[in-house]
Amino acid sequence: MKQRQLSTHIITIERTGLAPEEDFLRPGAAALQAFEEKQRRTLNVPERDDWQLYIPEKRRGDRIFDEWQRLAIAARKEEESAMASTESNSVGTLAAAISSYLHRRSGISLIELARDVEGFAGDVVWGSDETNIVIWDRVSQDAIAAMTKLIADETIIATPSNVLVYAYDGCVLDLPLATNIRKKYARPRWLPLVFAGGQRVAA
Repeated sequence: MKQRQLSTHIITIERTGLAPEEDFLRPGAAALQAFEEKQRRTLNVPERDDWQLYIPEKRRGDRIFDEWQRLAIAARKEEESAMASTESNSVGTLAAAISSYLHRRSGISLIELARDVEGFAGDVVWGSDETNIVIWDRVSQDAIAAMTKLIADETIIATPSNVLVYAYDGCVLDLPLATNIRKKYARPRWLPLVFAGGQRVAA
């Protein structure tokens, strides 16, 4: 008989943000839940017990476990796909907001973006572990993804700036300054940047 590893697939079933009467499970999660409820009834599992502990031995138990594992994998993939779609949508929405904010603007610091663009501020450090260059330390993960894409697409332009721009806007990083974006530094250094709408936006 095959060895069953019941902890291999842990599925977190998320409910939507709808009103209670409109809550529903995604199809994969609903199928998994229905299967587990059926097994609880079939195996006469007490209410608070883990039904997996009541799976019988030999072939019947193997069939139950195989079907449960198949449904669990499907539900997990469905959940991961939905989460990835949500994250992609949030990055796209933020990128559009940043692009709109920078349209026909120049010399905009990350302080201004964090202050004026909803969803930009956060507690993540934007920088490179490889070069030890820090761009800013108070942004969201979505903001980093959005800015990286916008720069790569030339929708916005990043330019090295004088630290006085950030001082004027009210905050500087307590780090020595980086003088070369391609250089690898032994310790973290700050590269102040300002941003403007790119040629594709201005056209």
